[in-house]
Amino acid sequence: MDGIPHLERSVIVFNGLTQWIQLMVLSKSSAKERATIITKFLQTTQHLMKMRSFNTAMAVVGSITHSCIVRLHKTFSHLPPATRKTLEELSELVSAKNNYQNYRKLINSLTEVSSFYHPIM
Repeated sequence: MDGIPHLERSVIVFNGLTQWIQLMVLSKSSAKERATIITKFLQTTQHLMKMRSFNTAMAVVGSITHSCIVRLHKTFSHLPPATRKTLEELSELVSAKNNYQNYRKLINSLTEVSSFYHPIM
């Protein structure tokens, strides 16, 4: 990354967003409040996917699936089933499994070449 300021800045923004989301979740004192925050971030992620802001969506999913959040089992028990399903689907989409196969399939399936999307990982 040395000598590539735009990429370096993108990484800093990605990491900052990830840490901020984790802070927002962890700053709540009850499991129900944390579940509400997670639900709101996942709803936002669905909108990010529609807008094709994949890098930001990946940051949100990465922060929610980080070890400091997923260990909060009581919090996840308060998530509605639809929200849990959304999280599973988004996690599978941005999974590093098979060299980001699902993510690459999504990017390749986009037919509107003129539409803006942010495919950086």
